[in-house]
Amino acid sequence: MKVGEMMIKLIGIDMDETFLRQDKTYDVPLFKKIMKHIKQTNRVLVIASGNSYDKLQTFFDKEDLAEIYLAGDNGNLIVKGNTILASQRLCREDVLRIVAYINQLDGYYYLISTSKTVYSLDTLPSHAEKTFLRYNQEITKISTLEEIPYDEDIVRLAIMSDHSLAQNKAITLQLKKISQKIEAVTSGDSWIDVYNKQGGKGSAIQFFQKRYGIKKSETICFGDSLNDWSMMYETLYSVSMKNADSELALITRYQIESNQEQAVQKCLYRLLTTNHLAWLHAYKLPKKRYRLIQRVRQKYHKTSV
Repeated sequence: MKVGEMMIKLIGIDMDETFLRQDKTYDVPLFKKIMKHIKQTNRVLVIASGNSYDKLQTFFDKEDLAEIYLAGDNGNLIVKGNTILASQRLCREDVLRIVAYINQLDGYYYLISTSKTVYSLDTLPSHAEKTFLRYNQEITKISTLEEIPYDEDIVRLAIMSDHSLAQNKAITLQLKKISQKIEAVTSGDSWIDVYNKQGGKGSAIQFFQKRYGIKKSETICFGDSLNDWSMMYETLYSVSMKNADSELALITRYQIESNQEQAVQKCLYRLLTTNHLAWLHAYKLPKKRYRLIQRVRQKYHKTSV
């Protein structure tokens, strides 16, 4: 293999603010070209998103879905076709404690994702429901959490906020104090995701690395928010968007243009047609100071990712 050449075998991509434009669209003709290369070269494409599995399916046609792995609910429910390949569940007692805490706060609303569907209480305000439906195909209304069937694993709590990103980050720290078995991260400016500490997008990337014998040096991941944090530790080629949370960019090696410019697709097309990443060095971020990285890691992830 020539200098600069390499073989990326696993591609992990976040959806909102990374792959998708703000209006939830993407460059379909370019993506078709990308999928043709992926299929021909037997690469693994994983869409790792906070969107539900049902919602993720609506973005792609049947031909593309046959080749794509969907790691919905922040990587905690991995599905191909209609087959669940892996899931990470939350302890129901922890869910009840988290919900009790959230119910004490003004301006926070939640959904509960399971291995089969998404639930909300029937008291969910209409403006929150409308926003939730942008990321979920449908919502099942219940009167109490006890109505969630016990044969359905709870894989995530999605919390919508009327508050600032800084306030939401502060809430994640409080949520982590409720149980040592959970992870809580911000997702974009207005969301908090809670899931099993052993889960997350990083665990989804690990799942496929083990399944196909793929190394970190053969993996590339793209993201914009702190819910993408864990998968950035599973790759040598961690890429944040120009529009990314500054704390995510701090721990990524590279930063490309924004989602509005469809930078992920342009990057992937160049990668797949040239089969090397020498050009990516033009997007390499300056070397970060070790103490600053450690400070952010300790703040949000006190244990290793």
